[in-house]
Amino acid sequence: MNEQAYLTNNRLEASGFKLDTPEEEAEKLSNALSSFSYDTTEKSSKKSGRRTSSTNISPSKPSTSKD
Repeated sequence: MNEQAYLTNNRLEASGFKLDTPEEEAEKLSNALSSFSYDTTEKSSKKSGRRTSSTNISPSKPSTSKD
């Protein structure tokens, strides 16, 4: 944890704000990600025709206008 986060957390705790423990944070993250399905995401992107990679981005052309 960096110094700013340490100071902020101490200030919040001193004011009565309850911070999550690392275990509580891990449980919340686990619960949030438990419903994620890569297969569902992959199927929807194939149906819409969207590409998931950025390989189709072409570089911009240099400006040819002279001022």
